[in-house]
Amino acid sequence: MRRMPWMLLPVLTIAGAAQLAHAHNHNHNHNHTQASRWKPSRNVEVVVQSATGGSSDRSARVTQKLLTALPGFPSVSVNNKPGAGGLLSLHYLNQHAGDAHFIATLSTTALTNHLLGLSPLSYRHFTPLCILLREYPVFVTRIDSPIGNARDLVERLRKDPSSVSFAYATARGNHNHVMIGLLIQAAGGDPRKAKAIVYNAGGEATTAALGGHVDVGVVAPANVIPLLAAGKIRVLGIAAPNGSRMSSATHGRKIS
Repeated sequence: MRRMPWMLLPVLTIAGAAQLAHAHNHNHNHNHTQASRWKPSRNVEVVVQSATGGSSDRSARVTQKLLTALPGFPSVSVNNKPGAGGLLSLHYLNQHAGDAHFIATLSTTALTNHLLGLSPLSYRHFTPLCILLREYPVFVTRIDSPIGNARDLVERLRKDPSSVSFAYATARGNHNHVMIGLLIQAAGGDPRKAKAIVYNAGGEATTAALGGHVDVGVVAPANVIPLLAAGKIRVLGIAAPNGSRMSSATHGRKIS
């Protein structure tokens, strides 16, 4: 049990699966033993694909706090490397292949960037460690927006998908972007006509919607809950089986 915190580093990805997998194929039992005995000998760097204020960044900083609190654990730093839809962080991580002192919090962009042909790197280049969280994208507008509820949004999209501007992070083709396309498709429109702007972090996308720079933000619940509780933002809907998932955290405020 004392080894468990070292074995279950609470982040999604570790650098160097290409090297580790090669060794694994040659000697599975030896590498399994070595992996179970590994302990950091110097600073551990948590790489984040987004700027501060997003889900990946928050997860990294919670991880930093938890790891630092472990007895005998070396220092832990967070390195934000936003840009190119998460590609900068992936390529940086891959430069440290085989070095477990470099770990990262990643989202679906680690898969979608490769599927879209934007990066030669795929999940096969990295070693997944664990899933930190699962989240459902939330559709939000500013309080004084003419889009008063989800029906208003769907109606506008039905008439003209390009009449609504969306903000999301951090890359084309990720889960937030997919939700925008699915909503437009459900409204009977062409998802290719979506007017969507990519930001470096969910916090930036939320700010854009809050300030009226875009009509709708598609962001993580954690970006929204404090603003909703304070009555500063309007939630149109959540891409989840049941919108009541947010009810306990929003002080009873109704989600349209």
